[in-house]
Amino acid sequence: MVRRFIAVLLLASAVAAATSAAEVSITPGITFTVPTSAGPAAGIAMPAADGQVYLVLSVVTPGGQLVMPFTVVPYGAPTPGPGPSPGPGPGPIPVPGGKLFVLIVTETAQQTPQQAAVINSKAADEYIAAKSWQRRVADKDTVDENGKVPTDLAAWLDKAKAWNAGGGKWPYLNIADGSGAVVYEGALPATEAEYVALLKKFGG
Repeated sequence: MVRRFIAVLLLASAVAAATSAAEVSITPGITFTVPTSAGPAAGIAMPAADGQVYLVLSVVTPGGQLVMPFTVVPYGAPTPGPGPSPGPGPGPIPVPGGKLFVLIVTETAQQTPQQAAVINSKAADEYIAAKSWQRRVADKDTVDENGKVPTDLAAWLDKAKAWNAGGGKWPYLNIADGSGAVVYEGALPATEAEYVALLKKFGG
């Protein structure tokens, strides 16, 4: 009811202003007068922190003074619609720039012949060499001659062990770019063909 009254009031104001009044300049924070068929109405435009403008209109009615605040929306502003529909699914794996580092962490004592064949795949090694990538295989308990975990492997072995503790099964495969960002982490594929196919997803 209030919105309908505002619409009628503003329509009447527009007609009155078009026929009997000059253009009114509205400055935020300054009170101005709106001519209506029922008499003058006082209004004030208040700027808001979010960039919108609120117009507060005060109209004298038979029952007293009526104050109506509402938001001024620019003419032609689009009405928000439903969000975009879900896509068909994840797109192709992005190919990272630069060289990649391929790390395989295994538990040598429990490694099967089939796993050993995948780890030592000639086809995979040739593909890695052709791409000038680096490859390294390490046991999960690797230590140096002093009985300490090699410094350059410590963080990666910790990552592999955390993955295993979360339910992952050895051997573990990690592919990282030159900045150390991991582009793939998971179980080493069960066959040589699957392993090579996975490498080619990142190497193009």
